[in-house]
Amino acid sequence: MSFARCPRALLCLNLRKEWATEPRECAAALERQAWCLDEARQSGWSVFHAHEARGLNPAVRGALRGLAPTRREPVFVAALGAVFANDALLEALRVCGARCVDIIGIGRSATLAAPAAIALRVIDDAFVELGEDDGGVARVRSVDAFRNAGAQIVELGTWRRERARASEGVNDGNGACD
Repeated sequence: MSFARCPRALLCLNLRKEWATEPRECAAALERQAWCLDEARQSGWSVFHAHEARGLNPAVRGALRGLAPTRREPVFVAALGAVFANDALLEALRVCGARCVDIIGIGRSATLAAPAAIALRVIDDAFVELGEDDGGVARVRSVDAFRNAGAQIVELGTWRRERARASEGVNDGNGACD
């Protein structure tokens, strides 16, 4: 599998029906995720999809409309809570030359324990953090917990401005996370 060498990459985490347990709560975020995915593709970023295995009813499995991987975008399946323990994903990130991985998707902050060599940025408005309440029902929470996992939080408006500047040829010189 070959990847374009780009200092930026987008990781689409758990963008699958089995993770969108509360579609009404997630609807706006799903639209923002689709916009981010389209922007990354148009900008030539390396795009990766990863999902954590969940033992749910097969009837609710599959890619979300508008967020499915293309044939050129690899998909990695990771153990629940251990996305960056997937050696194939880590190798793909290394091979593509990404110094920064921006993340959109659905998940939990505990999932994002990445090696120190990978700088992570969670796009706040395009990530739905799920937490379990006492009844075991997934509820949407703030992404603030990602700060504890060592990820930088960036608002979608800031991300959009960065993308616009990059398309105009303005570059910070290294392509790494700020």
